[in-house]
Amino acid sequence: MKLIFGKKEIIEKRTAKIIAIETLKILKKQKYAIIGISGGRTIPNILRKLKNINLPWKRIHIFLTDENLVPITSRQSNYRLVSSFLEDIPEKNIHDFNSQESASDYYKKLKNLKGKFDIVLLSSGKNGEIASLFPNHKSIKSTHSGYIEIKDSPIYPKERISATSSLIRKSKVSILLFIGNEKKEAYENFINPRINFIDCPAKIVNTIQKSYVLTDIN
Repeated sequence: MKLIFGKKEIIEKRTAKIIAIETLKILKKQKYAIIGISGGRTIPNILRKLKNINLPWKRIHIFLTDENLVPITSRQSNYRLVSSFLEDIPEKNIHDFNSQESASDYYKKLKNLKGKFDIVLLSSGKNGEIASLFPNHKSIKSTHSGYIEIKDSPIYPKERISATSSLIRKSKVSILLFIGNEKKEAYENFINPRINFIDCPAKIVNTIQKSYVLTDIN
């Protein structure tokens, strides 16, 4: 795990650069790269910086690590967030989740490519949640291999889909963000060796071979 400290804007620039570098490495060995992207307030700033980097966008596929079950036009939609900042990627390469699908249907889209993320970009919540996997909740305890449906999220909106712990662990590269003082307790739990991933889901990334953790908390 590589731990990187810095001010918020520096972290955002560094994250975009890491995504670009790791994507290019992957594309030297594969025809396309799959990036899983979560929601979060910091993500749009990173995507804004990422889209200004010269990448072979036609060879990049974007999946959501999780999605709120809201209309696609809603400000709560992660697909709306991602697609609005990555217009250089062909529309068919940004894979949305629609209300007619199930979580297993969305996983089939991923399986049609390779069934896992090459790179996963995650932003921790204030309780250490990532994607829509919450501490001491059935979401983080799920043994499913793909995506799951959540009907009782501890935070709004209640209904969501999320990549499971198992799916996230299959990623080649993970990038985890702790941005903002409200994430201080989550970050402290993350670096505390006595706390496990059930209590702090962000700890899932510790099982990924190549992981970056970036934070403005010190």
